[in-house]
Amino acid sequence: MSKEHRWVLSRAGVFNYWYYDEEYFDFYEGRMLIRGPNGSGKSVTMQSFITLLLDGNYHPSRLDSFGSNARKLEDYVLGEQDISGKNESTAYLFLEFKKENIFVSIGMGMRAKRGSGVDCWYFVLTDNRRFGIDIFFYEKINGQKIPLTRRKFENLIGSGGKVFTSRRDYMQEVNKILFGFENVEDFENLIDLIIRVRAPKLSRDIKPDRICTILQESLPALSESDLRSLSESIENMDKIQTELKNLETIQSCLEKIKRAYDEYNRFLMYQRISELIESHKKLTKATKEYEMLLGDVQKLTDMELKLRNSLDSIEKEEQALKFRLESIKESDIFKLQQRYVELNAEIEDLENQKTLKLSSLNDHMQRLSQADADIKRTKHQLLNSQNLIKDYIEQSKKLLESLNMQRFSDVLDIFEKGEQKSLDIIKNELARSVAEVEKALKNYDTLQDVQKDLDVQLRKLDRSKNELQKYQDELNLLILQLEDAKNLLKSKIKSYFDQNQVLKAELDDITLMFQLINTISQKGEYEGVKKILNDVYSRHYLSISDNLRKLEFEMNLLKEKIKDKKKKIEEIQSQKDEFIPSSEKQKKVRQRLLEKGVPFVPFYMAVDFKPGIDERLKAVIEDALFELGVLNALIVPEKYKNEIDELLEDEKEVVLFPKPAYFSHTLNEYLEVANFENAEGLINEVAAVIDSIHINPVDDGIYVCEDGRFGNGILKGKTTTHEQPKYIGIENRRRYKQMLILQLEEEIQNLTKELEEKKAEANFLKSQLEVLELEKKNFPTSADLDTAFDMIDGVEKNISKLQIEIEALEERIKELTNKQNLLKYEISLIATKLSLPSSKEVFAKAKQDANALSSLLLRLETEALHKQEVERTYQSLNRLYEQIRESVDTLNGDVHRISEKLEVLKLHKEEIEKRLSSEDAQRLFDEQRRAFERLENIPAERKKLNEELFKVTSQKAAAEQKLEFSKQELQSIESEYKLALAAFKIELGFGFVFKGIEFEDDQKLLEFARSKEGELKEYSQKDFSSIFQKLMSIHYTTQIQLAEFGADLVDWKDDKTTYKRYLWTCRKEGRFLSLYQFMDEIAAEIAEKKNLITESERELFEEVLAKNIGFKISRKIMLAQDWVKRMNELMANLSTSSGLTFRLSWEQKRQETEDELSTGELVKLLSKDPLAATDEDRNKIAMHFRSRIEKAKKYQENPENFATLYEIIKEILDYRQWFEFRLYYQKVGESRKELTNNAFDKFSGGEKALSIYVPLLAALCAKYQSAANFAPRIIALDEAFAGVDENNIENMFDLIEKLEFDYIMNSQVLWGDYKTVPGLCIYELLRENNQPSVLKVKYVWNGYKKVLVEV
Repeated sequence: MSKEHRWVLSRAGVFNYWYYDEEYFDFYEGRMLIRGPNGSGKSVTMQSFITLLLDGNYHPSRLDSFGSNARKLEDYVLGEQDISGKNESTAYLFLEFKKENIFVSIGMGMRAKRGSGVDCWYFVLTDNRRFGIDIFFYEKINGQKIPLTRRKFENLIGSGGKVFTSRRDYMQEVNKILFGFENVEDFENLIDLIIRVRAPKLSRDIKPDRICTILQESLPALSESDLRSLSESIENMDKIQTELKNLETIQSCLEKIKRAYDEYNRFLMYQRISELIESHKKLTKATKEYEMLLGDVQKLTDMELKLRNSLDSIEKEEQALKFRLESIKESDIFKLQQRYVELNAEIEDLENQKTLKLSSLNDHMQRLSQADADIKRTKHQLLNSQNLIKDYIEQSKKLLESLNMQRFSDVLDIFEKGEQKSLDIIKNELARSVAEVEKALKNYDTLQDVQKDLDVQLRKLDRSKNELQKYQDELNLLILQLEDAKNLLKSKIKSYFDQNQVLKAELDDITLMFQLINTISQKGEYEGVKKILNDVYSRHYLSISDNLRKLEFEMNLLKEKIKDKKKKIEEIQSQKDEFIPSSEKQKKVRQRLLEKGVPFVPFYMAVDFKPGIDERLKAVIEDALFELGVLNALIVPEKYKNEIDELLEDEKEVVLFPKPAYFSHTLNEYLEVANFENAEGLINEVAAVIDSIHINPVDDGIYVCEDGRFGNGILKGKTTTHEQPKYIGIENRRRYKQMLILQLEEEIQNLTKELEEKKAEANFLKSQLEVLELEKKNFPTSADLDTAFDMIDGVEKNISKLQIEIEALEERIKELTNKQNLLKYEISLIATKLSLPSSKEVFAKAKQDANALSSLLLRLETEALHKQEVERTYQSLNRLYEQIRESVDTLNGDVHRISEKLEVLKLHKEEIEKRLSSEDAQRLFDEQRRAFERLENIPAERKKLNEELFKVTSQKAAAEQKLEFSKQELQSIESEYKLALAAFKIELGFGFVFKGIEFEDDQKLLEFARSKEGELKEYSQKDFSSIFQKLMSIHYTTQIQLAEFGADLVDWKDDKTTYKRYLWTCRKEGRFLSLYQFMDEIAAEIAEKKNLITESERELFEEVLAKNIGFKISRKIMLAQDWVKRMNELMANLSTSSGLTFRLSWEQKRQETEDELSTGELVKLLSKDPLAATDEDRNKIAMHFRSRIEKAKKYQENPENFATLYEIIKEILDYRQWFEFRLYYQKVGESRKELTNNAFDKFSGGEKALSIYVPLLAALCAKYQSAANFAPRIIALDEAFAGVDENNIENMFDLIEKLEFDYIMNSQVLWGDYKTVPGLCIYELLRENNQPSVLKVKYVWNGYKKVLVEV
């Protein structure tokens, strides 16, 4: 950038510093040379400005060109005590910069006390005031310059700048205002390089290898902002990779669950299909049975009616037969017959009893045998129970030992003996231990969650801090841009007022505006600047408006005057002869006279001069008569005297009453009666009046003399007029009238001219107001500032938000860390209490053992109870055996007694049979028999009919009952079918086995079920318990990996159908998901993450490296190559007296592996237009950087390496390491050779100087390229070009000029008056014999001539 658009050194100044009082040093467009003999102070002066005032670092080594620590800042402020005599002093130094028409000054104040160090403060002045011109470092008291204290200096600076006590803050402000490096470190590096270049007699201490290193380091590195996208990409890739691994672990767990869950779901589907088909079969069958039973009930109802009619007929027949039998019963035969019947009944009863007893005996014998078998079996069960209890006790003792609870083994021994009925003492202790173990495991789970959360929060904190740093970097850049915008605005305002025609501002106004601009910290504060503008505008507006109003007032007056003049002309032109104007009262009197018919005439109209009278005399007479009041007085005839007297009593008028002096010299000699209108009756009166006025002095009467004297009694006077007569005489009046008109017209013309001039002036002022308004509207706006503030406000809000987030995250991390430590402490306490190692695996095993022991103790107690039950059963069986055996003995005795009684009854029966065998008995018996047979048959028949009726009614009742039952069963089966159908629909609706199946018709749904039954037939042979146990087992083994999603097997139940099953569910982002939904989402996320990784890799290797950073690297390489090219062009055009030329080479290093590109190929690919680059090009670049990054990752894994991956990659991407500088030289007649240290040692002094200055100035140029485009380019040289001959020095100045450096340099011998130097301020310092003062002689080289300038 040219010097017009960047800051350029303008002035430097010292006050009360070293041996200076108050001195100012001007730069000629940024150039200054200080010369003088040794000890004159040229080095002290230069080093006190550069670099002290750039960063405020006053370390002794920085103040001394040779790097010595001998002299401190207080020695420079106070000077040597023997010379200056100072022990305490306040001093100031400053540097002034200029850009366009804006000035900025930086500097420092120092309060030194010998032996006590220096108190320093620093300042930046940005309101366009200039030290030594507008403001000063001192106040004058009694003619003495008293340095300002820091407090007073702060008040002087006010809002026009800033005063700092922190050197770091000052350096940052200088960088922000003047240099604009992205970070202060780059600014510090620049200053370090300036100091190295500033070293006196530079060529003596540096050799080519060091020059190449400095050149390499001077190339602009990739900035943090350049690498931010890389950092974000790497961090994003790592984050996505971690998330992908977690998702793949989750997917693996879900796949395991899915296999078991699919089995479970398919088994349930098979069950639902089987139940549906089976229930439909049952429903079809039940429907048919119901319809069949309905027909049977109707048939049985008809049969019932027929049988009831038959029973009524038999009932009548039976009544008749019973009546006949009653008569037969009265005979003896019948009674004997009756006894015979009774004996048969007794015998039959005993036979039945015997049969029953024998049956019971047989049953008891079987029971006795069964009881014996039961006793043997129970005895075996008792033995098994005892052995099982013994095994349980042995296993329990082992588990007690693993749980460090051996002390409870005796309890088990006592329990085994049966001396103790309960194991509560062990169970209670075990419950306490389990509670502690579960608490520890819960703490471990919580600890895992806490650690997981802590990791998440730490990652969030890192991301937030990185993002905060990004915003802070952005904010720093925006602040730099804001300062540049402020400076640009100041420049616009200064140019604005300079270019304005009307709206000009005073210097104080502009200074105040600049001060306000300096203090603007947010939008809206620019109104303060506008207020000053409004004040300036108001001053101009009021001034112009006042002048305009004054002009308008004057124009109105002129218009009135012109109007009056024109009116007077019209009045004069309209007058007939009455010329002398009369007052209103006179007009009134004369009007009344006319009304009364009194003739009158004014004196001047009634007379005329006689011919031959001198014009001057005429004028004298007329003027004297005017002064006497005669000229316009009325002449009235004598006879109207009374009327006149009456009139004059209350009116004002002058009337002439003649007293003619006929024998004296009167005006009759000069005047005569004129011809006037209505002269009849007045001519004599007029003549008498003429004769009444003397022409010589008289005591009594009126006189008018030729010399101008006049009088009337005691009144005397004299006229000196030289005008012509105006009123007396018609011709005179006509001439005077014309003269008056001409005079008035001339006055009107002059007034009109003046009016036009005033109008022109008013129009100019109006145009000035328009210009003023337009210029006000064109006042520079704060749009750029507002935009900057909006951007800063946005970034600051983001920073504030991030700071709040970081505070919350740090608080959360602190809370989690405390919780983590507390959990670890609680786990440690539990481990100590239980005498267990502090390990989750140990606790998990302890819980497993405790659960096993708890289960074993429960089985032990249960088995003990079972043993007791078996013992009780054994005893009961023995008692039962004895009871059955006693019953058998009793039954044997009963059978024997019944047999004996039967024998007696049978003998008695035989006796009765013999007596009933006679004929009469037989006839009676036959009739009786027939009646009995009939009666006997009737019951049988009735019975049969009743039986049939009973059978029919029973069948009917049964059929009705069956029908009702069938109906209920049919309803039940229908409900069962509906439930089966609903359960099938529910299972089908889950979509776990068959997806997207929907049937509105139940028949089609049934057909679908039948079609799928064969597909799932294999599950008819599978065991549900094993399928479910496998699912539960996998579920529990994967719970830890899926804990964050709340994975659970829920015992689900449909409220409407009461259908139950287990559903695997989880919760994700507040939503409950099934296994398959969750797997779909996880699969989608995995695909997305893989795409993101692919995209991130693509972005990293293609977008970030190949395009973004690659473009920036290629850009920097191109700039470096261009810089080398320009330097080589400069050096090629540099002609030295020895013919020595130099050339720089920036050479590529070799590739390290086959996967990597050579530097040349890489640079070539990176330099391609991204739109023109092919996929092959991008793949090559990606492969190159992937190889480098993989190598970096392996290097990072080395435990001895503490560098971060980002730092390693940053080093890999440091393009400066891909090249190396080589410096070549060529002498006349020789080929080009590399300038090695050995070759350098063989050079002459001038050649060595050239070989050093050229590359170092190039290094400085590279440093300034990293600064803002408005930054100054400053170098300082102590003992500049020492040892270089004149011709080469001129070329060195040319090189410096081509690099657009501003400089301050010193030399004992140089004047700098070379044609390659466009202009230069030269100061020669003279200080003789260690005097406490320095004499400054100023010269200016203007490119053609060196001129001495008076200071």
